[in-house]
Amino acid sequence: MENKTLLQMRGIDKHFGATHALKGIDLTLERGEVLGLIGENGAGKSTIIKILSGAYGMDAGEILIDGVPVNIGNPRASQALGISTIYQELTLFPDLNAVDNILAGREICRDGTGSSLISPLDRQRMRKEARQILTEELGIDIDLTVPVRQLSLAEKQLVEIARSLHSQAQIIIMDEPTEALESQERERLFAITDRMRLSGRAVIYVSHLLDELVKVCDKVMVMRDGANVATQPVSEVSVETIISKMIGRDLGQKYADKTPPSGEVILRANRLGVNGRFDDVSFELQKGEILGFAGLDGAGKQDVVRAIYGVVPFNMGDISVDGKSLTAGSISGAKAAGVGLMPADRKTEGLFLDKSLEWNITIAESTKSRSSSLRLSDLKASAGAYMRSMSIRARSVDQSVGDLSGGNQQKAMLARWLQTKPKVLVLEEPTRGVDIKSKAEIYRQVVDAAAAGTSFIVVSADSPELLGLCHRILVMHSGRVAAELDASTTDAETIAYYSVQTTGEHR
Repeated sequence: MENKTLLQMRGIDKHFGATHALKGIDLTLERGEVLGLIGENGAGKSTIIKILSGAYGMDAGEILIDGVPVNIGNPRASQALGISTIYQELTLFPDLNAVDNILAGREICRDGTGSSLISPLDRQRMRKEARQILTEELGIDIDLTVPVRQLSLAEKQLVEIARSLHSQAQIIIMDEPTEALESQERERLFAITDRMRLSGRAVIYVSHLLDELVKVCDKVMVMRDGANVATQPVSEVSVETIISKMIGRDLGQKYADKTPPSGEVILRANRLGVNGRFDDVSFELQKGEILGFAGLDGAGKQDVVRAIYGVVPFNMGDISVDGKSLTAGSISGAKAAGVGLMPADRKTEGLFLDKSLEWNITIAESTKSRSSSLRLSDLKASAGAYMRSMSIRARSVDQSVGDLSGGNQQKAMLARWLQTKPKVLVLEEPTRGVDIKSKAEIYRQVVDAAAAGTSFIVVSADSPELLGLCHRILVMHSGRVAAELDASTTDAETIAYYSVQTTGEHR
């Protein structure tokens, strides 16, 4: 009879120098179960994932699969044991198509040709197997011929999942699987997770979105400071109890009270457009206003805000900041006008991971003030002040920012721009991959800076975040603004309604 308990981790300990990352962790995963793993950044979730994936070894404890002790010495051993990890930063080969990515390392050669590197591949059978997994197991249809770099983020994630299923993995670890997905795409992923559960596979589901965890998972394991503080069925917990167990106390108010904007227009976009991306986008941004941009992936919201910063050159319309026109495609011109951009992907676009916390916080200000009398000691003191005021957890400002947790990295990136005192700061997915406590801190910093006169444009796939943080929300659909909504009087359903159509009034 098949063992119902698929995975057991017993007394797992892990140190990194003086840091005790895991403290006697016990974890049990049953077949057909979805286990939610939750905790603040730095609580130990990533260390558990990396031990199971073979990236880290453990200092003490044991791991059993189907009741048999196993040694996960490297990623290949992890895969051979039926464990597959889908990371937040996807690991696809961007220039290969979906078929080649799904069957990577398990390519099918033509009969009688062996399996060497020079053996001809049976492309027809490979395409058939990939299509079977995508359509029969996942219930989706995507283009199998184009490089995956041309697919949407949601489609790329589905290719990752299909690769895991093709590997016959029985334990699938999903790390923040919906952080960058829109509501419809999230629902599709939830349905796929249900299919995996029904097939007898087990899923470890890591997410900072607590409502989502309660909805998707059978059981929740809460971590704090490297220890497992609770493991309970979702029927016995609430979002509030999970938060209190995560941080050891009640969180209090998540969104700070906003100050009304001044009424003074700081930025104007007039009939802005980029061929093939968005068209006829006009709006005004007031001093001290927090303006949200919503819409499905590909609707144009990210292109609009990147046009403001000069990353995407616009060829229609105009943008002015404080009455002065911006030059299309000029990042230096946007920065000189007082515009900043905090990108969604902090690891590849936002941070210098091999540099110190101090360097990352002060680089924008030190570059801006290169010709002034600003001293290095002043920059170090300023970095220390931001580290304290934003509750950035680090040994010192000299610690490498790459060693910090996601939430602390995000706060460091925000501190960099707040230090320059910008007129307009664009935030792309400002709390992606950030724990609940760090989210509240980021929201407070944004609201405080807005009250002091900085204007913000916030792009987010998280409708509750836009509703709680912003004064107004512009919803985009098919490259145009479909609706302008007052955040204090609208709801997530209305945002979703206008995200899928451009005409008609939601009732």
